[in-house]
Amino acid sequence: MTANELLLLSYLALANLALLTWLGGRDAPYQQLFVLGVVYTCAVHPPRRLVPYLAALIVAACAPIVYSSLDSRQIAQLLTDLLLWIALGGVAALFVSIVRVQRLGLLAEERAARTQARVDALTALGNRRAFDETLARAIAGARRADRPFAIVIADLAGFKSVNDRFGHIEGDRSLRRVADAFRETVRGPDACFRWGGDEFALVLPSTDRANADRVAERVSSAVETDVILPDGSPMRVRCGSAEFEDGMAAEDLLNAADAALIAAKGEGPDAGAASG
Repeated sequence: MTANELLLLSYLALANLALLTWLGGRDAPYQQLFVLGVVYTCAVHPPRRLVPYLAALIVAACAPIVYSSLDSRQIAQLLTDLLLWIALGGVAALFVSIVRVQRLGLLAEERAARTQARVDALTALGNRRAFDETLARAIAGARRADRPFAIVIADLAGFKSVNDRFGHIEGDRSLRRVADAFRETVRGPDACFRWGGDEFALVLPSTDRANADRVAERVSSAVETDVILPDGSPMRVRCGSAEFEDGMAAEDLLNAADAALIAAKGEGPDAGAASG
């Protein structure tokens, strides 16, 4: 049932109880059943829906004052019961609101934890888990829509010597600057990842191999320009790219890009990019 249908049932219950109270007379026990409907309705619906409902409750519960000859004691008892019902409804609404807030907080924490589990703490890029998930979605999308996409994997030339010569703090700074260069170079739809260690990866939607090679060249140039080591030498990155082809699995695509990266390394320490 929808929320509107549930609220309509609550109004119908009020009307039925008012009718039963009228038919049964002032000594009939039906009026005490109002409390059940009040507590249920206040627990189910948000406060903005309760104001007109409580107004209808007051009308229905106080109707015997109009059509019955109640004495002052009976009227006082009726009003006391009415205040008690509204108070119980308020407690129910407050309790459910607290539970909802706590539940929303837990859901938000869960979403944040899931997001954090996919982010590399040092560079704020997606991590290997995020890369694997994005790659799987890209492959599924390419198969459905028959559109190209490519990946680029890259590693930093001689990064171990950076840590050995300048220390790990400088090494971490260099990794963050490399991540910034990747982010600032690629297009909005492209996704950047720190694959692990000194390895990075890109997933490039709607991109063929030739354009992936050009992205790799731009990334290599950006890193070399923006990331300067303490001795004045530039950080260099080597890239390998591969385009998804029909029938490929994720492992096949990664192997093709890895082969291109190995070929780039074989071209010399300053190799920029190669295609697979």
